[in-house]
Amino acid sequence: MRVHVFIATTQGPIAVQRIVAEEPDVQSVICIDGGMEPLSISGRYHDFVRKGSGLIQRDFGEPAYRVDVSGRIDQGNSWQLPVYLAHYLSAEGLLGDGQPQPGDRVVWSTGALKADRSISPVEEVYNKLKASSELFLNLKEQDAPVLVLVPAAESPALDRWLQSDDIMVEAHTDWICASSDQLDDALRQLCDFIYPEHVGEQDQQDHCMEEGNITQPNILQEPYLPPPGMVSESVPAMAADVATAPQPSTRGGMIWGALILLLIGAGVAGWQYQETTLPAPSLVVEMGPTYGECNQKYMIEQVLVAENGNFPDVSLNRLCAIWIETSPEVGSVVGVSLDNGTLFPIQFSIDRWRMSLPSQRFHSRKYALLVSEQVLTDSVLNKLKSQLEDEFNRDNAQNDTIDPAWLEMVAQKNSIDIDVYTHQLVYEKMSSRDF
Repeated sequence: MRVHVFIATTQGPIAVQRIVAEEPDVQSVICIDGGMEPLSISGRYHDFVRKGSGLIQRDFGEPAYRVDVSGRIDQGNSWQLPVYLAHYLSAEGLLGDGQPQPGDRVVWSTGALKADRSISPVEEVYNKLKASSELFLNLKEQDAPVLVLVPAAESPALDRWLQSDDIMVEAHTDWICASSDQLDDALRQLCDFIYPEHVGEQDQQDHCMEEGNITQPNILQEPYLPPPGMVSESVPAMAADVATAPQPSTRGGMIWGALILLLIGAGVAGWQYQETTLPAPSLVVEMGPTYGECNQKYMIEQVLVAENGNFPDVSLNRLCAIWIETSPEVGSVVGVSLDNGTLFPIQFSIDRWRMSLPSQRFHSRKYALLVSEQVLTDSVLNKLKSQLEDEFNRDNAQNDTIDPAWLEMVAQKNSIDIDVYTHQLVYEKMSSRDF
């Protein structure tokens, strides 16, 4: 699934085609169709990215980006909300190229943002909606789910458009028309749109992300975007912390498990591979033809098999997705950054696990996968997270990386049986022909 973002203008909707992180010494730009001429709003976009004046670097890490769009945007700030949403989706590996395919979803938005994360009103919302009639009709014919998101102050314009009912919007249960005056609330609405199966569940309002912490969701919250997230059964106060099962448990037709890493790190210290207790997992990697190009039609899929506990290195530059395929008896997969011991959630989808990819791609990343037959509860994961951080700070203060054997020791202290696998995502210095 891809989520396509359209920026509303009075001349018609403009698609966000791709977002690519740039080197720190360049200025952020917005260009048309991969062209070389920056749009006149590029200066404003640079300020929107830059830490101090803007939000993007603060939330997503990189100091500079290039955004390609399908048409001209020459003035105003109403592009800020949809462009932020596009950055969020891009960081999670979900952003489409503006050409929806079956199974994809579409976000149409307009709104300006302030440094305090509030959403400001903008002009001509009704006319922007009317100017998008052709797009909406096409999406209706494709049965594509659509989220229309505007500032809360523009709700009357949205209501007026709905009352005109040119395309019978309210008859489509997969279409959501919403408004908000806070960015974090808008992100939750986006999450509910992408994961409608979780709407209405206990604490669903927080399952996307932790308040005020966009790029690092709470380990105990439910998944925030596809990529990432963990949902587990609520555990009674007296229940056991660890359970075993022949295969991962499910809830509502979906299974969610364990953790994955913050993919930041350096090398693997001397580690002796141990005989595993479970069949070894395999990694399925999806690679694009060029950096930042992750159109499903052009991606190449490769299957990686571990040798002595190590998966073959892959190029980070053109990486679009990584899936972990395990045997049915695996109950949890835990990923750990090898430079700081950080754990992060991912989701289990149907028959395999999907890893969240790093948003910063200008240096190589190394990590470890911990595979266990046990189904780990929230309390165990939270305890493991704290213990990893505490013991790493105490035992690894003089080391640059984590020894995977040390991870096995920490797991054993928590009565968790694991098999450990390591992997490296290699950054390759790029030239202009790579784009």
